[in-house]
Amino acid sequence: MELKATTYTERINEIVNLVNEGKLPVQMGVLAASLVNDRPDPNPDPDSENLSSAELRNRVGEMCDISLNEVAEVMMALGYSLFIDPISGPLWAITGEQAD
Repeated sequence: MELKATTYTERINEIVNLVNEGKLPVQMGVLAASLVNDRPDPNPDPDSENLSSAELRNRVGEMCDISLNEVAEVMMALGYSLFIDPISGPLWAITGEQAD
């Protein structure tokens, strides 16, 4: 998925709009909206809030059934990068700092 928006909040809104237009599955909009208070961590480290795709899927699990591939697509579109933890494996690098 390629987004045109430049700020984080605008990218979330763009994903939600694409869902409303029927161009993306609803699950992807639910996940994107759930990330509104998070941001991609530009300098991930072991002390960051790093979450796996499965943990993110569980975050919205009561509202919808989202595939791991859909999670990955949303996270990449929103600018998240992977942090490779030696024990847990690949995790999405997340911070609570809100800056666009």
